[in-house]
Amino acid sequence: MADKNKHTIKKPDNMLGESPAMHQLFDEIRKIAAVPTTVLIQGESGTGKELVARALHENGPRCDQPFMVFNCSAIPDTLFESEMFGHHRGAFTGAVSQQAGFVAAADGGTLFLDEISELSLGSQAKILRLMEQKTYQSLGKANEKHADVRLLAATNQPLESLIDQERFRADLYYRLNACRIDIPPLRERREDIPLLARYFARRAAVEMGKRVTGVDDHAVQILSGYSFPGNVRELRNMVECAVIHCEHDGLLRNDDFLESCRSRRMGFKNEANKPVSDTVAAWPLDTFDFQEVEKRLYKAALARSDGNISAAARLLGLDRSRLRRRLKALAIA
Repeated sequence: MADKNKHTIKKPDNMLGESPAMHQLFDEIRKIAAVPTTVLIQGESGTGKELVARALHENGPRCDQPFMVFNCSAIPDTLFESEMFGHHRGAFTGAVSQQAGFVAAADGGTLFLDEISELSLGSQAKILRLMEQKTYQSLGKANEKHADVRLLAATNQPLESLIDQERFRADLYYRLNACRIDIPPLRERREDIPLLARYFARRAAVEMGKRVTGVDDHAVQILSGYSFPGNVRELRNMVECAVIHCEHDGLLRNDDFLESCRSRRMGFKNEANKPVSDTVAAWPLDTFDFQEVEKRLYKAALARSDGNISAAARLLGLDRSRLRRRLKALAIA
């Protein structure tokens, strides 16, 4: 008989799912949280990589200690060392006082390096030394300090490809990849969309002081037929926007999801001049070629943007790097 508590873990808010893919993810978190190893968390933008990192921290022996998030894409390379390891007064121009870095702040706890692929090769070397030596130096001081932190790292980039492009260190990748968690995109766990949509609607209603109690079945059916390239983040934003525009009590309906709340893909018109979302339940899924539709959408966005990838990415609600990867994967010039 299966153990009903097998997948029971403490989860951050909105880390929800009853699909087989999510049960597998919860089981991986349960097993990995207890050991002190470094973990590489991979997943598309919006899948909840930070939530997985928090769950690993909260279910491990360091749960009562600090959990620090270092956004590698938000810190200029010139400030990396100071922000990560701290500095002493006079270490550089403008260093008028001593400042502890993220490593010191995470002492005894967990340091989560979000979007680690955005670090320069030089900064990657410093992270590798931190992992291997368990020591670090603050700027302006020669003595080394012990680093009692558990390192977790996340990326939405294929690190193997970055190694081939000489943009990511192979030795750091092998060190990180010793233990890895891959987060499934929302399109691979569509059965979780109703649960998530209704949760986001109720939470947004409380925050906004509205009497919305969920999402009706027809609207859920439409949402469940969409691919959500922005994953759970896109679904949450869509539902919150619908709650903002909703002017009635009770369940959100299809007409509460205004064009401004939908992805542009959900707002395309069909021959009857109706939104595609109204007829999506009738699509012939047995003959549906998602890749071909994806190609057409990208080509249409590029045509409308005169070939400008950044502008096309904005039209599609994607980040530029992800669109470039998809264009390359689909052999779209």
